[in-house]
Amino acid sequence: MFSVSQFSSAGDILGRALQNLDGLLKMPYGCGEQNMALLAPNIYILQYLQNTQQLTPAIKEKATNFLTSGKSLMVYIADSRKHLGLYYLQNKFHL
Repeated sequence: MFSVSQFSSAGDILGRALQNLDGLLKMPYGCGEQNMALLAPNIYILQYLQNTQQLTPAIKEKATNFLTSGKSLMVYIADSRKHLGLYYLQNKFHL
């Protein structure tokens, strides 16, 4: 004969994530959309840690480096698209 067991638990499901928010910081990469998808949470995490006085110098440096990198990538992407657009216009209209 077999018996069936069930287990359920309720607790603080966000506690672990909120204690390790710096682990959620990610280096932005990829196309513009991917970059923004990784860049935006970094901003919110940095603001939350700052507002709750949990921001350490090491986390601030890591987050700042990621934000700087993400911003540089967005500038590069925007510049590349501008040049691609100019290239398209030059070829289409023989400028």
